[in-house]
Amino acid sequence: MNIRVSFNNKADIKDYIKKCERRFSLMMEECTEKIKEKKNLKFITLSGPTCSGKTTVSHIITRALEEGGHRVSVVSIDDYFFDREILNARKVLDYDSVATIDLELLAETVEALEAGKMAQIPIFDFNSGKRTGFKTLEPQAGEIVIFEGIQALYPEVSGLFDKNDTLGIYISVAQEACFGKVCVSAREQRLLRRLVRDCKKRSSTPEFTLTLWKSVCENEDKSILPYEKYCDIRLDSLLGYELSVLKERVLPLLAQIGEDSEHGAYARELEKIFDGVESIEANLVPSDSLFMEFIP
Repeated sequence: MNIRVSFNNKADIKDYIKKCERRFSLMMEECTEKIKEKKNLKFITLSGPTCSGKTTVSHIITRALEEGGHRVSVVSIDDYFFDREILNARKVLDYDSVATIDLELLAETVEALEAGKMAQIPIFDFNSGKRTGFKTLEPQAGEIVIFEGIQALYPEVSGLFDKNDTLGIYISVAQEACFGKVCVSAREQRLLRRLVRDCKKRSSTPEFTLTLWKSVCENEDKSILPYEKYCDIRLDSLLGYELSVLKERVLPLLAQIGEDSEHGAYARELEKIFDGVESIEANLVPSDSLFMEFIP
């Protein structure tokens, strides 16, 4: 996809942002119409690789369904993480792998909700890396429960749901972003999003994010991408203006990675992406944009 990275004035920037947001809104309208066509729907599994925009999409779907008279609840599969100290003791480095989540508890949740019974949903705090408690979910007749998380596509997780009353949605950055002679892969766009998100929301250093990235990609290739084709709906979260907004947030993070780091050379490659990219102030991005998920 060819994107713009230079602009004539602020009005030009605002117009481009509006066009990008409108493209995404139309896609989401088509998505929600397809959801409404599904008969006897109990569950929606919303999945996709890291930093694809799953959380925001779950909110958009929830609003649309509630406006149509449905009761909707959202369950984040991330809340089923084991405590970080448990994972460290097991030497689990890839926090996106199926080994990080409490499958037994998740299975109990799905089984209870399928039967219309009350379920206890765990609450996980990413800053402390611990489960902090539980909340109660007691489904009402006709209620739709959205299970959101990268793990929703894992065979070990998707197998917990009855296909007759479940609809699968997949979201990712689906295209490379090109401008001039530069093309940024869909995966690298998500990495840039993650560098900012991890720093602001998960108390992670850019060094740590890049250290994890190899295993994150290996897990995507093994446990996510091969199963995308089985989803009922696929969405593209690319917003053409995002490199311009990310520029002033990503470059200071990459600068923290020194030349003596094992990630130094790659950090310098990522920095070069932004040569010739004009910065856009984050306050020009609509507050309800999917992109706000990554630039708090």
